[in-house]
Amino acid sequence: FAGFHHDLYRRVGRGRLWVMEQQPGPVNWATHNAAPLPGMVRLWLWEAIAHGAELTSIFRWRRAPFGQEQMHAALLTTDGREDRAAGELRRVRDELAGLPAMPATRPARVALAFDYPSCWITGIQPQSAGFSALATALSYYGALRRVGLDVDLVAPGDDVSGYALLVLPCLPVLCEDWAAHLDRCAGALLIGARTGSKTADFQVPAGGEPGPVAGLLP
Repeated sequence: FAGFHHDLYRRVGRGRLWVMEQQPGPVNWATHNAAPLPGMVRLWLWEAIAHGAELTSIFRWRRAPFGQEQMHAALLTTDGREDRAAGELRRVRDELAGLPAMPATRPARVALAFDYPSCWITGIQPQSAGFSALATALSYYGALRRVGLDVDLVAPGDDVSGYALLVLPCLPVLCEDWAAHLDRCAGALLIGARTGSKTADFQVPAGGEPGPVAGLLP
């Protein structure tokens, strides 16, 4: 889940990614605010770095003794003592110092297409309880990552001609121009459920589903 969103917002940032509020311990706003296991803060920091983060900022420096977030963890307790995440952050600092210069982020060989209108459409007409474009995208993404593949998240309309595999997990609305671009892609194309099933006016395409990508399928 975290890796998916790192890749998503690296795309939003046009290749650049910052994590503005990294969790240092138990938070105060979730239904259940469990303490992360030992080593988790270090793991989350390295996960962000591995996905191209230029900066990961721990929220926050010291627990506040006032206000609504008194029970949100920090690097220091309210009286200034170091909490557990401080040691993990220091360890990552030392590990980074022992590495060569971080290489520039380079494109992956696999791209997965995702957009928020697809989430809204499947929220309005899911047909089945629990079906959503986001859950479907996460399922495909997880399968790709489990076999060791790096994944770039792309938006409909992006140039995807250089990828060896393009995955469209659930994109109900596809414009004709981008569908024509997909026809010229050299790589393999994997099309998931509901892709091409709606027009921009929220209707079934005149030629039926899957609309503009029908010619790309057997």
